[in-house]
Order: sequence, then C-alpha cells, then structure tokens
Amino acid sequence: MIKFAIYILLSLAATIAWAGDAATLNFIGFSNNGKHLAFQQYGVADGKGVAYATLYFLDVVDNKYQDKPIETIEDYKSGLPAGREAQETVRQLNLDQAKTQLSALEITAGNTGIQVVSHSPYDTDMNSHIARFTLDLKSNLKYEIHLEERQTKAEADCGSHPINTSGLTLSLKQGENKPKILQQDSKVPKSRGCPLHYHIQDVYVYKNKYIAVFIHVYTASFEGKNMRYIVVTGTLD
Repeated sequence: MIKFAIYILLSLAATIAWAGDAATLNFIGFSNNGKHLAFQQYGVADGKGVAYATLYFLDVVDNKYQDKPIETIEDYKSGLPAGREAQETVRQLNLDQAKTQLSALEITAGNTGIQVVSHSPYDTDMNSHIARFTLDLKSNLKYEIHLEERQTKAEADCGSHPINTSGLTLSLKQGENKPKILQQDSKVPKSRGCPLHYHIQDVYVYKNKYIAVFIHVYTASFEGKNMRYIVVTGTLD
C-alpha cells in the first residue's frame, strides 16, 4: 500500500543520507506563459528505507511556492516490495496525484526551456557557487549567477548540539550591470531544516526571460550528508 500526504515542504532533517542515497531531480517544466513551474524530487530514505517522491509548484516571477507540495511515501509496513524496488511506482503515483494542479497551472512535462548550466554533484573540480552562461553564442552579453553562504538563524530545531546553519544569497549579474538579488535569506525556513552548505546544479532559461536555478541543500545525517533540492526563480530583466 502506498499513502500520500500534502503539506508544506518536507523537513530536510528527515531526508536522505548523502553517503547512502541522495534525492534525484525531475524538472517537470514551465507553464506555457513561463510564470509557473513544477519539479519533483524522489529517492529512498535512509533508516526505514522507504521510497518517497515530492512534487513542488512555484510562482516563477515572485520566487515562491504556488501550491502546497504533494508528497507520496511508500508504506513500509505493507509487506510489499520496499525501497528501490518501489521507487519508480512511488514516483509515478506522485505524478498522477499532481495532474490536477499541473493542468490548472498549464504546466506541460518537458517544457523546460534551455538548460544553460549543468553541474554534477560528483564533479569536485568546478566552482559550484558560480554559474556563467550566455543566451546567444554570437553575443558578448554574459550572465553570472553567484551563490553566497553565511551563518543564519534556522527556524527548525537543530538539536542540542550547536550547528552552523547556512543561509544563502543568490544574485544574477547581466554584463556590467549591477547584480540583481534573486533570493536573500534573512532566516533559514523550517522547511529547509538545518543546512550545512549549498551547490548550484542546473540553470534553465525559458523564453529568454524566466530563470530557474536548482540548488543542492546539504544537511548532516547519521551516515554522512543529506542532499535535497530547492529552486530559486525569477526573471532576467
């Protein structure tokens, strides 16, 4: 049996250990007008080893969640195939449960625009706090995204042991113009748990206007580090 719950972003404190497993990103796509997007992350949680999938809806222009995420979790007590054997079933059920919201926001799977940056989490040579790209190989106009981290108060309960929770500031610079702030944390939301650090993974641009920056969020766990995704959105102008 598989059950699901709909609620505000799952706390990263109960997520996957980087040493054993990390979330997989599935960028669903933008709405036809570019003003909304949806993405899914899924995997198998450490500890109980249950498969899970969560799908998120965002207002791209305002960089905020449009609707409550939909989460699907395998019921490990059911006696059915568990963990990785159930992962694809859970992921697909999660997509099925999101059909109404995806349709209402006019989001079409695969409508992702142009992927202008891709950083593998396993690549140790690249600077994962900077992403540079252009929208036209014949143009001299360049864009630069810069991710800064700083110790920031967390809303989540980080336990009795001190932890240097990290907040982020994400800025976008166009050519020689003054950088534009896409997101600046005054506090770390409870939904993000107790982050240790961040990495930029992917950057997508839609209709040369709307931008989505997918970021790894790493938190401590018993087996190493947890890894989940957040996305920061906005416009290029």
